[in-house]
Amino acid sequence: MDAYPGHSPGNGVCGSEREWGPDTAAAVEDAAGVPCDQAVGDEALPAPAPVTGVAVFGQWAKVTMAADGGTAFLAMFHGGWRVVAAGCHGRGDRPYDCELCEG
Repeated sequence: MDAYPGHSPGNGVCGSEREWGPDTAAAVEDAAGVPCDQAVGDEALPAPAPVTGVAVFGQWAKVTMAADGGTAFLAMFHGGWRVVAAGCHGRGDRPYDCELCEG
């Protein structure tokens, strides 16, 4: 699994409903004030890394990557699992800080 689907500028990642949650592209675009593909390319996401852990909580999942690959959060939709947050890092007892998320 590529934890950060299509992470490179201008490759149409935001139109891929196979990998991102249905509202993720719109939320990223709204937050950045630029087209989604540009916003994803501008983010300092960690390079994809091997998956070291997966925890599933009903229709939600947390995927942890090796080294500084960060964490991605997924949700189950009718078509399968989709990324709803990427480039996330834990902050102790506080919520994760994510580079890209639905809101």
